[in-house]
Amino acid sequence: MHIEEPFVDKVWKEDPIISGIMNAEQYRAIKNHNYKARIICDALSMTVGEFNGLWEHERERIYGELAGILYENPRLALYLPFYVLKNPTTEFKKHYRNAWYGCSLYYDVREAFHLGDIYETSASQGEPERVTKSMHLIPWLLHYGYITEEDIIHQAHMSKNEKTVTFWSIYDGVCAAHTMGWISRETFDTIQNISHEAQCPRPKPQMLVRVTEERKKWLKDRTNGYNVDQGEFKLHNPTGPFIDNVDYECAQQVKIDTNYEFVILHDSTLKGYGRPDSDHDFYHYDATSGIIRDFPEMSEMPEMAVHLIMFGAWIGPHGKSTRAAQIQAASRYYKLSERSRINSLLIEEKATLQYRLMHKGAFCAYANISEKTKHLDNIDGDSAFYDDRYRTIASQLFLKYIFLPPQE
Repeated sequence: MHIEEPFVDKVWKEDPIISGIMNAEQYRAIKNHNYKARIICDALSMTVGEFNGLWEHERERIYGELAGILYENPRLALYLPFYVLKNPTTEFKKHYRNAWYGCSLYYDVREAFHLGDIYETSASQGEPERVTKSMHLIPWLLHYGYITEEDIIHQAHMSKNEKTVTFWSIYDGVCAAHTMGWISRETFDTIQNISHEAQCPRPKPQMLVRVTEERKKWLKDRTNGYNVDQGEFKLHNPTGPFIDNVDYECAQQVKIDTNYEFVILHDSTLKGYGRPDSDHDFYHYDATSGIIRDFPEMSEMPEMAVHLIMFGAWIGPHGKSTRAAQIQAASRYYKLSERSRINSLLIEEKATLQYRLMHKGAFCAYANISEKTKHLDNIDGDSAFYDDRYRTIASQLFLKYIFLPPQE
């Protein structure tokens, strides 16, 4: 049985085989992106002390390349470690602020950035609460001088009557900043007054109407710390290459019945945070139809399976046929419309940085997650999202893998 490395690792290595499924401009864009991303990833691999001790010209280069990538994909701004944001160049502040404002266009499920506690549709009423997550970073951006209190008041006025999600996310961020002592009482009172004037009342949260067996098991696992010893549990290559995490003995036991069927391995062990009792997740891909079993919507919405196609390790009877099937499946993601391309990037981000690295992997690997923010209920401060250990990993993953060049 042959095991083929995830396609994203091929792209990161700039394997020449990938050039055959995209136009020349896309291939050049990948090489340019990887050049910049490697410089930043090397810096993120340093200790905080080493990073802070860089020479001025080294800092300028890193922040300059980082500004370029933020222009390509502004959502990286959500994940950059706070120590990176703390003492930037003046030029970087301007580019970061633009990216941060760009993130306000996105509404995310609140729990996706918290514990992943999203109620099953059949056991709940209402929709999951959404947030403009960039606004939950208001305390740090105020403290580090990226934005002013006047900026926040302006944004609150602009969104108070129409952009419900954004306004209440601003409100949450301001409340957190007030708790941390990073905003004036006058501005806090002003935002409070605006909230009373707002014509967009805060939406009611989703309501749990019954507790399913799956939820009972999840709650028990979480209460028990996912049955791991934090002193013993370690992440394995959480920033890749993922092929180094493959359980070869398990993969060799996969059974494939036809020459046009392949299996994609995509689970927590592959991504570096699997526990000893973690199950392996296998997905069957039919090379004739181009469909993954249980993902029939792929034919109309290929972005629904992008995380499996691009990030999974492929298993097949022979190397040549397995590589050909993987290339065929991956090729569609370089011919997407702009809207589908953006949706694919969002799904890659969620599957790689949130589910379940943020919700489970970081909690298993590190003690005292987000110790400095866990009391900030307004912004879900007990999430790994606010822990620089997680944010450093997430940023490297984003830089290396969350990139699809546009067609032109």
